[in-house]
Amino acid sequence: MFSKFSQTSTSSTDAKIAFLKKAANDLRTLGSIMTPWERLTVQEEVKRKQEEFFPDITRAVIGKFDQAAKKYQDTRALVAKARANEINRWDAAKLNEHTERYTNQINQLASRQSNPLGGFNPADAIERVLSEALQSGDVHKIRAAAEVVQSTQVTDSNSKTKMVILQRSAGEALKNLSESEEIRAAQQLRAQTLAELDAVKNEVIETSKLFPGQDATAPMFANGPYANALKRINTKNGEVEILDANDPKVSGIDWSMMPEGWKPE
Repeated sequence: MFSKFSQTSTSSTDAKIAFLKKAANDLRTLGSIMTPWERLTVQEEVKRKQEEFFPDITRAVIGKFDQAAKKYQDTRALVAKARANEINRWDAAKLNEHTERYTNQINQLASRQSNPLGGFNPADAIERVLSEALQSGDVHKIRAAAEVVQSTQVTDSNSKTKMVILQRSAGEALKNLSESEEIRAAQQLRAQTLAELDAVKNEVIETSKLFPGQDATAPMFANGPYANALKRINTKNGEVEILDANDPKVSGIDWSMMPEGWKPE
């Protein structure tokens, strides 16, 4: 049993991880039927392999985590850039011009009462104005008309229900404007890289448990490269961010308290 166990090939990082996982499983499931000598020998061999494999496995797994973390951070930057581009695409003068025109037009319609005999209904008239703006394809017209409709109150009681429906449509139009194709693509990419980061995070956790004293999920005072990697994942205002390795929340050291000009390597 032991000779076969000790002769397993461990040339690659994956093979080394598989070796330690199998060794832990063998000790857990077969330990009771091993002789005391076999059990002690296997335990000593596993301990030796843990010490031997720790640098290579840790370098590979933490390196994989660092790459996933950077990839995620890069996509967060893409989302921020897309949102900045969204803000910069608006021509303030043109938007103000259309807003003023639609405010005058829609407010005038909203102040009138229904006239069934004359075929006039304020909400129907406002709907035609909004529809014309939406169909124009001009983002400044669409935004101006939708924003005015959202803030408009009709005095005619027969138009109030339809006005609520129109305001919902205006809100959808504004949402579509604020979520440009560039933003949607960047957000999709961010979600993908976050899922990849989460998968690597689970790999970090599982690998940490292969080494004594390195369990990254230890309830108190978890430390070491695996625990510190997980500490870099920080959730703020509902969004995941990646902390720098030297952040006090990660290292436990407030570098600002160090002498002036001193920097960690």
